[in-house]
Amino acid sequence: MLTIDGKAGAEQNLSAIDQLQVGDKVAVWAQQVNGQTIVTKVVVVPEKPERMHYVGLVANVAGDKIDVVGQQGETTSFRVDAMVQYLPEASRAPQVGDTVTVVAKPDPKGDGWLAVAVVRQ
Repeated sequence: MLTIDGKAGAEQNLSAIDQLQVGDKVAVWAQQVNGQTIVTKVVVVPEKPERMHYVGLVANVAGDKIDVVGQQGETTSFRVDAMVQYLPEASRAPQVGDTVTVVAKPDPKGDGWLAVAVVRQ
């Protein structure tokens, strides 16, 4: 049972604990104080990550897609749009064979990933 300042539940309006649902994945920070485990923080882990960093070699660049072969040999496709940042040189898009780190977020237009930045190494 989780208590907040000695009282159970969210009736104290100190947290959003009442919004947790069975099956939610959570990360819990706790410490031992006088022989009791005290939870200091509970964070819900999102079902889909908010951002990812993907390192690999550019395998293909076509239209609004870039395919990158990761360190384990798997290929991941990223959609790019006019907002993508190319670093370190904004004027040079990545080319096949470049080693890159792609910073991406879930694509609002589909199930894949939208590149936010592509950093050439």
